[in-house]
Amino acid sequence: MKAMIGTTVGAYRITRQLSEGGMGSVWTATHTVMGKDAVIKFLLPELSHDEAMVRRFFNEATAAASILDPGIVNVFDVGTLPDGRAFIVMEKLRGSSLTDRLRAGRMRVEQAAVVLRLLARSLEAAHANGIVHRDLKPDNIFLVPDREVPGGERTKILDFGIAKLSERGATMATRAGSIFGTPAYMAPEQCSDASTVDPRADLYALGCIAYEMVSGTPPFGQGGLEVLAAHLRDEPVPLGQRVPGVHPGFAGVIHCLLRKEPNERFGSAGELVAAIDALRLPPPGIADGATIAASVPPHGPTTPAPGSYPPPSGSYPPPPGSYPPPSGSYPPPASASYPATPGQPALTTHGAAAGMVVQPALDLSLDELLKLIAWIRHIYNGDPKDAEWLTEEQKKNFTPYKATEHASAEGAAKPDAGECKAAAK
Repeated sequence: MKAMIGTTVGAYRITRQLSEGGMGSVWTATHTVMGKDAVIKFLLPELSHDEAMVRRFFNEATAAASILDPGIVNVFDVGTLPDGRAFIVMEKLRGSSLTDRLRAGRMRVEQAAVVLRLLARSLEAAHANGIVHRDLKPDNIFLVPDREVPGGERTKILDFGIAKLSERGATMATRAGSIFGTPAYMAPEQCSDASTVDPRADLYALGCIAYEMVSGTPPFGQGGLEVLAAHLRDEPVPLGQRVPGVHPGFAGVIHCLLRKEPNERFGSAGELVAAIDALRLPPPGIADGATIAASVPPHGPTTPAPGSYPPPSGSYPPPPGSYPPPSGSYPPPASASYPATPGQPALTTHGAAAGMVVQPALDLSLDELLKLIAWIRHIYNGDPKDAEWLTEEQKKNFTPYKATEHASAEGAAKPDAGECKAAAK
């Protein structure tokens, strides 16, 4: 196979092999004129003589090329080599698969919500074109850098090889009774007959993916027939039990996606987007402090005024009446300001939807700013590692605001079908 390096396929010259499997091989290539990189997928020679297999292989290109959305991988060309091998030329992505990302650990809710929303938007475009993916899973989702997207990464959906294309003639039809997909992410109706699924099967798969992003495992684990049976028969363990303190609203959205009956899920990907937006979660950068730090231009060394942020050792928790705000007052109203000590700039917010943002006027050194961020995180999350200057007694006795705000998250009851529908309105 190494003999293919240097071979020209259309306008692309093959440069190296990326992978090889039971269906074919994947190679990188470069456009001979423009120098643009691409990826070429080849179907194995023995499979390229199977008309049904070739049709399914080209189905991937047909489906992806028909969807005009930045979250769908671009297809540049298709064809066959003189020896009969079918190929697809598509864009080369720079980033990592969602599978690789999750190997490093589960995501915070804010980050998972952004990924879920981006996927829903792209599926909305696919479904509008009459295309149901039917094999959504972390392996088929890529995260690529994009500074225009909250969190700095855009999702890309790959591999439409078993997608269901409507109104394209009998040659694209799926035989009744066929079952295919990846068991951990298959909707109950897909587990019994893949030919009958509609866009709501993709929404169920999104629910499985979102559940895994937050908890670290799909709702019924990985496996084969036993997982298919669980999709048909069992209810998933409530997210609040797997992840104590998880945002109950986001957990509710995920459990709505995981309803056994398609009519009890969100009616469309657009409804899912609306439900996520209604939660008004902060941007993912707020969760890890990166966005706050990046929003402040560099300043020279400064000396904070006496008594200013961060609080000196032993001064926490704050005196009565100070932060955290009383129940019901969070998030703060638009353009609210937290009182600053004399000689210290105010900490300003810009509305609940935008999350908390530190204004450039905040004149702190980077070291002092990072300590401030950690203090804010501790107030809201109650994570002891975010406030190393607290005494053990203070850490033990402090009840974070987040715990009181989301006290119902652990073991939260699954909403009924009516609540699922209402969440999108």
